[in-house]
Amino acid sequence: MERLFRDSIIHLIPLFSATESNLNLELSPTKSRIKDIVSKIAVLNPRFLFPSLNIRSNVDHSDRNEKEQLHATFAQKLSVPVEYDSETIVDAPATLLHNISTTFVNLLDSRIHNSILAITERVTLPDAERNAIVHTLTYPSFKRVAITAAATRFKMLHSTADNIVMPLPPYDAYHLDSTMRIPITLECTMDLLLLSEGSINVQLNVMGSAVSGIGHAENGSPCRQMIMTLDTSSLLQSLVSEAHRVCKDLITIASELTLSKLVNQATGSPTVPLMLPPTFSANPDQWQDPSDCIQQLLATNAPDISESMQQDMISMPPPPPRRKPT
Repeated sequence: MERLFRDSIIHLIPLFSATESNLNLELSPTKSRIKDIVSKIAVLNPRFLFPSLNIRSNVDHSDRNEKEQLHATFAQKLSVPVEYDSETIVDAPATLLHNISTTFVNLLDSRIHNSILAITERVTLPDAERNAIVHTLTYPSFKRVAITAAATRFKMLHSTADNIVMPLPPYDAYHLDSTMRIPITLECTMDLLLLSEGSINVQLNVMGSAVSGIGHAENGSPCRQMIMTLDTSSLLQSLVSEAHRVCKDLITIASELTLSKLVNQATGSPTVPLMLPPTFSANPDQWQDPSDCIQQLLATNAPDISESMQQDMISMPPPPPRRKPT
């Protein structure tokens, strides 16, 4: 039975991948294959634990004012285990994809919010232009940044079972006996549309492992368990870095749209689809290309965990629920 469970895990790992395009999840074949594999080991009462990849998971916030502790706290949030059984495991791929996508959007929204404050306080531009850029950046999130496609892909480091490390000592963190470990990688890609004008691709890659063995259910009865762990500290750093990169592109596009709007208003040309504040004044004598000022801001506004998350992420309301996959 141990061999059966091990072989099942090997076949399941790639199936925990998911792809979403324009809110359409492509999971039907995957769900069927997961059900088929898990049905063969259902008698073993299997349990599957995955990292939440959700930056809003509940953890202790002690000493959050220290930058290192703050990073550790949010990395811990991403690693909070979520358990699935033989019935609910089919939902894991969609949940993992949804959580990492939502986490990235939350971090990006936080970065944009901090950048708006910086533009307001530090960028030297006529008030009308600065207000127009800020107004553009405060569009509702779904108009400001849209995820047009997203995908996760779980891979074993080798195509054969040679990468399995077996046996391991008891896995004390989860009270597992007779364990084996399969090194894995998680690749995540997201295609984003910025202000309906520019597109950008986000790519993430994180190492991890799938550990399996004999554990115990809540009632104390033995069960087979698979615990997936990921290097969430590296993942968090990549998410913050990519959010900063996307924010730079977003601010650049917003400044270019603002300048284009100014020119079009003065020349009577058709305007770009950009809503400006009611108090906006297009006075040609006051025009200033915002590019230099914006780029100066971006050059000094480096990714900073404490700046981008400490104030916003803790108090930011949760995003609206996304459509559940059918």
